[in-house]
Amino acid sequence: MWSLDFNIKRQMERGYHVAMAPTVANTKTGWYELHSSLPEDASYFIWGNSYRQYYRYLVDIGIGAIGSEEVIAENIMCGQHENSYGYHVPEYFHIPIPVKAGTRISSRCQVSSVSASANMGSNLMWGVAGGFDDASKYVGISKCITLGAVTGSTNGTSVDPGGVANTYGSWVQFTSGLDYNLRGLSFRVGPYDTDIGVSANWLMQIGIGGSGVEEPIVDYFYVRQAASSKRHAENNIIPMFPFQIPASTRIAVRARCSMTDSTDRIGKVTLHGWY
Repeated sequence: MWSLDFNIKRQMERGYHVAMAPTVANTKTGWYELHSSLPEDASYFIWGNSYRQYYRYLVDIGIGAIGSEEVIAENIMCGQHENSYGYHVPEYFHIPIPVKAGTRISSRCQVSSVSASANMGSNLMWGVAGGFDDASKYVGISKCITLGAVTGSTNGTSVDPGGVANTYGSWVQFTSGLDYNLRGLSFRVGPYDTDIGVSANWLMQIGIGGSGVEEPIVDYFYVRQAASSKRHAENNIIPMFPFQIPASTRIAVRARCSMTDSTDRIGKVTLHGWY
């Protein structure tokens, strides 16, 4: 059983950004070390980022020795976050995977376009849940699968709210059947392919079940699209939802939007299943 009844004993932050520098578009870099050896058992991680340019990125987090890195979170979609005031804001991604002390942690990424300023800053925070003798008792999660990542263009899957404002569009299937029993689900929205000069509001649903009988398990999740020269969803911190979803379950996404422009209303989405 999942339990939210825990006390965070401490949270420590890696003291600097590690700059990852892609050299080929839509191709993963080598691994960049975030920590050579964790000083204590970690119950969870929060990975953060920063950017110098408006590009899309897909990021992997790995554990293990140099040359033997094992991916524990794959294709985290992210990109330059500029809010409606023009400020660049970092993004954070919750990784609910316990890792033992002494483990090496690394990250790698790919980018949609390569230039001298396409570098991404990557950092790591971790926490220890009080009251546990073994960090693995936190939730028993060890891996993440990503649904909807389009690695060929460093993007997510398009979700079209449709041409009627504030009305849900069609469901977009992200998997016809899960390969694993999931312990939790999280997602990313944006960045998008086009510029936009006005704000727009999204409401998003994630549903399970057969086509035509989808049951929302995430309902009316609010996402704001900033009015800026480069548009990005302003929800830069999205948690993991502690859902128990059995293998073979179909998952789909749909949205409604205050904007009806045939290009600007379309968002890019990835789902992350934890097992």
